[in-house]
Amino acid sequence: MSRKRTASQAGLSDFTAVKKMRGQFGQAVVTRPMFELQQPSPVNFGFSKAPPEVLAQRRIVKVRRRQKTFPEPFGHSGTSGSPSFPLFQTPQQSLPQQSLPQQSKTVDYSAFDLRESVNETGLWQMNQSRKDQLSKQLPTFLGTSGPKSSDIRISAETGDTENWGVSADENVRTQIQRDKKSQMTPMEAEMAYNQRSHQGTLIWKTGSPSLSQYGDKTDTSELLSGHTPGYKSQNVKGTTGAKTKEHGTRDIRREQIVSTTLSDPKRGEGDIAMMGKLATIQLFQSPKEELDTIKPELQKMTESRFSVFSDIGDVSGSNTQNFEKLSQRQQVVRETDKMYTAKNLLISGYGNLVPDSHKRLLNQSGGKVEEAMELLHKESSSDKSGSFNTATSSQTTLLNQASLREMSEQNSKTPKLHRPLSPVRKVDEPSFTFGD
Repeated sequence: MSRKRTASQAGLSDFTAVKKMRGQFGQAVVTRPMFELQQPSPVNFGFSKAPPEVLAQRRIVKVRRRQKTFPEPFGHSGTSGSPSFPLFQTPQQSLPQQSLPQQSKTVDYSAFDLRESVNETGLWQMNQSRKDQLSKQLPTFLGTSGPKSSDIRISAETGDTENWGVSADENVRTQIQRDKKSQMTPMEAEMAYNQRSHQGTLIWKTGSPSLSQYGDKTDTSELLSGHTPGYKSQNVKGTTGAKTKEHGTRDIRREQIVSTTLSDPKRGEGDIAMMGKLATIQLFQSPKEELDTIKPELQKMTESRFSVFSDIGDVSGSNTQNFEKLSQRQQVVRETDKMYTAKNLLISGYGNLVPDSHKRLLNQSGGKVEEAMELLHKESSSDKSGSFNTATSSQTTLLNQASLREMSEQNSKTPKLHRPLSPVRKVDEPSFTFGD
């Protein structure tokens, strides 16, 4: 069974290398503005012509910040003395969705700290030991112009919710962080480094439109695949038996998507990290509705397929309840990632890239992701309020046609041209905890 934690228990630590950073980069890392000599920072709503809803948000309801202010550079939850946080171009397709209730609240998202929120987004899936590993390696990564892959990747370990050892997926590919770090500011590099995902909830249906829409070759020789080693044919240590069809193709496509935003000299300070997360949601996490389409075929299998999670195990053959648990868990994690990213887009002034369903839930929750997910779960259970995305594949558009900033700018002229996030889906739980 998964164990839930309160917001105060989730935990991401501050970091103590400020003096060292100042010595290396000449001044303390600042949260904003990133490009103050070129244009206003996106954290202060980026464009001179911000979307109407963003302009309206600036005028209404100033939210007092309840988050703690962190020393620089922002890191992870250590073993003691740490602050804590809550968890969490193709033709447009018509979504199977009804109209949403009218928004009743408005939040000024400029009151939130972008750096803090983006780092939360990348770290909420990490247990304490993985956070400690990441925190330990961060100073070395930030302190060198040419980091090694070993400065970015962390070692695999078996947590208390896992059958075998896993590490953490880098949403911004290792090669980018290693070879193109010099093109990033220290803060950009920090947020990119912190964008991680648990490998057990990076599962996808092969042959999915999420990949084929890019013209990339698919491989349906396996019904289901996952990030190494989250999904395997054997319940053994290591990567033996890992089922990873399309992993390499999806990873290269994600790298290309992130590189499009990296190449934009006017990008916002959180854009690289946010695009890494958006590409991960689209390419590496099939929604439950898509996973359910292969359930009948999976039930016919005679060979085992194991999830890394110890409370799930074999999901093939007659183990339909285990498969249901895996698909529901991925849905909760995926929707939490989407909710966090929606908040980050709003903080950055990219409100025209955020679905109305996310705006409504976040506004009603005062911009707090944990509370927004509680509300989504409540609505999912009652089915009386709102409506839900029930499409059997990701409904996001191509992410490599423009940088994140350009997407928002183009949407201001042609509304909904780009859709990097799709509307909310039903969840059976408000959250999931990946162990201590």
